[in-house]
Amino acid sequence: MRRDLSHEATGVEVPGGLFGAIAQLASCREFKRAAVGVPETDGGDGSEWLVAADGIADGDTRETYLRFDASEAIVAGNAELHLRVAGRGSDAGTTSFVIELMQPPATPWQEDGLTWSQRPSTVLRTGARFTCAAQIGEDLVIDVSDLIQAAADADILPRTTLRIRSTQSGSQRYVAFDSDEAVGGTPPRLRWLALIGNG
Repeated sequence: MRRDLSHEATGVEVPGGLFGAIAQLASCREFKRAAVGVPETDGGDGSEWLVAADGIADGDTRETYLRFDASEAIVAGNAELHLRVAGRGSDAGTTSFVIELMQPPATPWQEDGLTWSQRPSTVLRTGARFTCAAQIGEDLVIDVSDLIQAAADADILPRTTLRIRSTQSGSQRYVAFDSDEAVGGTPPRLRWLALIGNG
């Protein structure tokens, strides 16, 4: 008998008594590129992380990187990234954002272990572009099936690193999500359908 079981990083029990905490969020980091002439600084240590190109209030570009241990996703079907919207500009619904699978460092990175100049920079696969239709307090759901398959093909599932960035600048073309440090918030979740049984 074959059963479809939903697995995600929240640690809830799924049907059949199996534990669903498979894709554990290991690190969630926002990187900030400071303006020319300003010393390098990094965000990512607060309750929210921001995705924006040049043009927001402080004129800085911000990208967000997520690292998951998706070792068990080798049996995955459809994979989704769930992000809880904590803030958004009025033009977020028409702004083109992109999610990418990055080549991770040989040693798994931590939130406080990288800077903008040291962040993962090699793109292994680019996912579909998306806009933020979700409102504050709602989940933005992104199909990352092709990225997780590419991570499996590259043998990097335990260090799956995803980058989210904006492709358009503008003062209202930004979106913010709950980080893993949001008190009472909802951290990023990677979930997929796993098929088990005897066929």
